[in-house]
Amino acid sequence: MEEQNDPQREYRQKGTADTLLEELSGELRREKFRRRYRKLLRSTIYACWSVAAVSVLIATLLLPVLKIYGTSMNPNLTEGDIVVSVKSPPLKRAMMSLRFTTTTGCWSSG
Repeated sequence: MEEQNDPQREYRQKGTADTLLEELSGELRREKFRRRYRKLLRSTIYACWSVAAVSVLIATLLLPVLKIYGTSMNPNLTEGDIVVSVKSPPLKRAMMSLRFTTTTGCWSSG
């Protein structure tokens, strides 16, 4: 009988319920934050992969960049020149290209 009329017990039970409710709402907030964070991280990684894939495709299919090694193409190309090839309709015996000369630091067509 004494336990049922104890005001301290009733206060402790209310305090426990309030504390439990606060803990649960805090845990719910943490879980929502974790879910949003993972979703944002995943979408960021997918976007980076997509940009990288598109840039590799553009670099390999549309604008191949070549660096000249050796002196077999003198006097037109010298060692260290960087050539950017532009794909175009087939020509008879030539290919359009741009050449960056390291000695002058200029681009020229060749």
